[in-house]
Amino acid sequence: MDSQQLKNIQFTEGANQTNILIVDDDLDALASLRDLLELEMDNCSIDLASDIKQAKLLAQQITPDIALLDIKLGRDNGLDLIPVLKGINPDIACIMMTAHRDNKYTVKALRLGANDYLLKPVAPVELIHTVERLRYQHGLKKRVERAENESKAKSEFLSRMSHELRTPMNAILGFGQILEMQSDGFNEIQRSNINEILQAGHHLLGLINEVLDMARIESGRMEVVIEKTIISDVLQQSLALIQSQAKAHHIEIIDCLSNKGHIVLADSMRLKQVFVNVLSNAVKYNIEEGCITLSSDVVDEHHVRICITDTGKGLTEDEISKLFTSFERLNSSNNVEGTGIGLVISKNLVELMGGGIGVDSVPGEGSVFWLELPLYTDA
Repeated sequence: MDSQQLKNIQFTEGANQTNILIVDDDLDALASLRDLLELEMDNCSIDLASDIKQAKLLAQQITPDIALLDIKLGRDNGLDLIPVLKGINPDIACIMMTAHRDNKYTVKALRLGANDYLLKPVAPVELIHTVERLRYQHGLKKRVERAENESKAKSEFLSRMSHELRTPMNAILGFGQILEMQSDGFNEIQRSNINEILQAGHHLLGLINEVLDMARIESGRMEVVIEKTIISDVLQQSLALIQSQAKAHHIEIIDCLSNKGHIVLADSMRLKQVFVNVLSNAVKYNIEEGCITLSSDVVDEHHVRICITDTGKGLTEDEISKLFTSFERLNSSNNVEGTGIGLVISKNLVELMGGGIGVDSVPGEGSVFWLELPLYTDA
């Protein structure tokens, strides 16, 4: 990346200006460096110091982001400023300047935390390129830190809010179940209303749990317990949960997988969560009287690929690119239920189990969602 490209980088709107401190006992050199930087660089504030004492006072006032330090400052050594400046701003970028090439000083400067080293007289192009590069790196680091902090705050908010929602939802479901157990004296409409309460409550609780899982994943707190897992056992449990949904849409499920006897290394509870998510999507995005086929292939001696094939409308390349993005819901205008994070959670869970997940699709011909998992061996 050359100096012109660096100069043309657009910083985020409202970004703070870059504070630059130049320290040199040559007053003419100070003025020249200041004039050059002011001419070539936007959105920066430049302060000058001719000795260490003045530099320390200025640094405490302005908290510089970049410092240009002459090594020879009369009887003082500019290298002594590096730890002082690092104490004020640990992220400061220090550029050492000297008229003499001396490997001893170079090594010492780098050990103290200097970021670069320029020989005097400093060439204007080299100076601008070095300062712009370090300014870009500093800005990039700040943007990354800001994004990480915002992501952490969002995850904490989602986690707390989900916990707050789950407590009253469990109470609603509890009272609904009590009413269901005492419904012998109720009429058909009352029993139907109780059933609606329970179905809606379980659905909402499922959505809350998904948001909690997403918060755990984003904060790095999601854990899996890897153990010997029989695929057919987990699959049958998963099919039982989506069977009524499939029957409501007259969708046939062809199971060519359960009799294969595959045993994998996985977290059985989280694998069931992945299966239910992918299978329910295969139902929701299928056609009426469609079909779902379950199959598998051993791709190598260490992994098995499980395929869930539907006869839905298929996906375009653009839709596939958005598929594993948080809160992206395909065909949301068709009133398909969901938060848009189920596949994102599934992808993260499968990867935590040492596997992978993906999709192959042709518009108008349906989709094949596949996941690969490590096979269990006796070794």
